[in-house]
Amino acid sequence: MSTPKSSRDKKLTTGKSGMAASASLGGYLEYELIPNIYLRGGMNVAVRRHYYEVERRFEETDEIAMGENKVTYYAIEMPGAIVARTNFMKKNDRFLIGVGGVLNRWIGDPWIENSFINGSANPEYRTFAKQTVTGFIGYEFELSRHSSMSIEPYLSYTPTRFYFENYSYADVKAEGGISFRVRFDT
Repeated sequence: MSTPKSSRDKKLTTGKSGMAASASLGGYLEYELIPNIYLRGGMNVAVRRHYYEVERRFEETDEIAMGENKVTYYAIEMPGAIVARTNFMKKNDRFLIGVGGVLNRWIGDPWIENSFINGSANPEYRTFAKQTVTGFIGYEFELSRHSSMSIEPYLSYTPTRFYFENYSYADVKAEGGISFRVRFDT
């Protein structure tokens, strides 16, 4: 949600709702600490896109125009997690639950586009989460004797803020999604 920095500042635009879409690709290693408890770690390359609806009121005509703020950035992520799996069920399927965190490193500066002013007039145009906390659950099923696939919905706490124009900002507090993982066992 975009918000004015303070109520006494004059806003160029007023923020509305927003959404984000992202994709990441990476590799992981898992180590079984004790039966059914695993330590997972790896590295991802991610692209993230955030979209925020905004409206601008033109004081001269009292007209309201709708627009959109867009933010795109790339990141290298190093996730780590503790994963607990149930015992094997029929057809070697299992449920899993996990908690972990991600260390983030942005690759370059984000690309910011605004329907009314391109970029940001504020030189400090973002603060981002260098680490996040993630919880997930999942279902794992066997693909072959030495491979399995898991579907893992997740929810992450990711405090990130983008500044737009001179007077408004957008906060990202949480992200959710679905991970698809293919695991190869030796």
